[in-house]
Amino acid sequence: MTGPLSAPLEARVARLEALDAIRALQMAYVRFCDAGFPLDRIPELFTPACVWDGGGLLGRHAGHAELRRHFADVAATLEWSLHYIVSGDIELADDLRSARSTWYLWQPLTIYGTAAWHMGRYRERHEPGPGGWRISDLVLTVDAFTPFDRGWVAQRFMPLA
Repeated sequence: MTGPLSAPLEARVARLEALDAIRALQMAYVRFCDAGFPLDRIPELFTPACVWDGGGLLGRHAGHAELRRHFADVAATLEWSLHYIVSGDIELADDLRSARSTWYLWQPLTIYGTAAWHMGRYRERHEPGPGGWRISDLVLTVDAFTPFDRGWVAQRFMPLA
């Protein structure tokens, strides 16, 4: 027999543990985002040389210091949010030294006193290291950032300043 079931049990378990750790990492990230972006905790989820890229709407931020500044700015404007991430797809390298993942985002939020919807897609790269898996590269494609009362048909993107 060939394929994943023919691999030694230890290798199969290591693969499952890596997949579970990456899912847990993503859940920790969105929990921190919804808990006010704790600046002492959220950078721990990323590698020191990480890149967080939200495109033209949310900017590109590299390294822990820039992440802290970015999330401090977001926390100052975001009064409430609830990140729903769904349809996660994780591609784990055969040697378990890297992974890629995609997740869909559906987020009701309150920003600048306005109820809004944020919809998009996360594309991420992950690396294992001391203490577990970390995000090395996060690209957030924003598909809509719209006022709740207008919806994405009437106004797909609202001003964020």
